[in-house]
Amino acid sequence: SVAILGSIGIMIFSFLLLSFTLYFFYRDGKKIVHKLMVISPIPVHHERQIFKKFNEISRATMYGTFLTAVTQGFVAWIGFMIAGLPSAFFWATAVSVFSFVPVVGTALVWLPAGLIMLASGNIFGGIFILAWGGGLVSTVDNLLRVVFIGSSAKLNPLVTFIAVFGGILAFDLIGVILGPMLIVLLFTLLEIYEMEYAEVLATPELAPVPVDAVVENDW
Repeated sequence: SVAILGSIGIMIFSFLLLSFTLYFFYRDGKKIVHKLMVISPIPVHHERQIFKKFNEISRATMYGTFLTAVTQGFVAWIGFMIAGLPSAFFWATAVSVFSFVPVVGTALVWLPAGLIMLASGNIFGGIFILAWGGGLVSTVDNLLRVVFIGSSAKLNPLVTFIAVFGGILAFDLIGVILGPMLIVLLFTLLEIYEMEYAEVLATPELAPVPVDAVVENDW
């Protein structure tokens, strides 16, 4: 339908825009970072700590996304081979590529493949591909992306899950990168705050006072 084609067009445009933006960030990244460090009121040693964390989470996100795509392609290839789909390796490669597309992703490959099998008279193969794609290929990334990114960035799995899928819901495709970055920024700022105010936070006067002691002193 027109709505589906429109959604696919928007996703393709978002992917191209993301690629275009990342290219210029990669090309001029050092200049941008230097300018931000100059105008930022944060001390230089803390700025370096923040950008180091950003670099780590960026690498972890790209690494995790790539491994997830490869794994989904491999899982799809196994299912296509079992179903007897011709050119199974080609279709599996397409699954890896389209896994980068948010929301629909791999369904753009295994759904047509299953329908083609049904239309050609291979009922078992078509139903198997549809079940395998919907039940395994399209859902395995929910676990793998969290595991790969979390292990690389040394983040708690629950935090990684919230960061990745919250980022996708808030920022679409680029949220895969922005979500974990914002979480890491928050944790880094809290760590800097703890370091800067360590003496204040450890002051005995700020320690919780027992209720009994308060009552006794007041009376």
